Amino acid sequence: MSQNTIWYVYTGGDELANKTVSRIISAENICYRMPCADGKKRTLWKCDDHLIVTAFENARDSSGLKIQVFEQRGLHGKIRLSFIRKKRQKVICRRKPLVTNGHHRE
Repeated sequence: MSQNTIWYVYTGGDELANKTVSRIISAENICYRMPCADGKKRTLWKCDDHLIVTAFENARDSSGLKIQVFEQRGLHGKIRLSFIRKKRQKVICRRKPLVTNGHHRE
């Protein structure tokens, strides 16, 4: 069984989102009434390219584009809402040692 991820873009019927997605993903990739893990059936745009999906995520964040990204792991996996956000870089905070009476304490 393959563990390749299949990406889907969901517009929720929003006209601007549909126009934007249709410029990038062809209409032959529309999947009607796809059963998702939450029990709802959605019309989804299938997209095999992770870079395109990431671009949609960035556009959503910067311009308020009304889309959601779903993913399916493997050919028979459940279609779930995806969380492909950029991982935050860890900020390292160094504590200064306390000095009391000439002795270091941490």
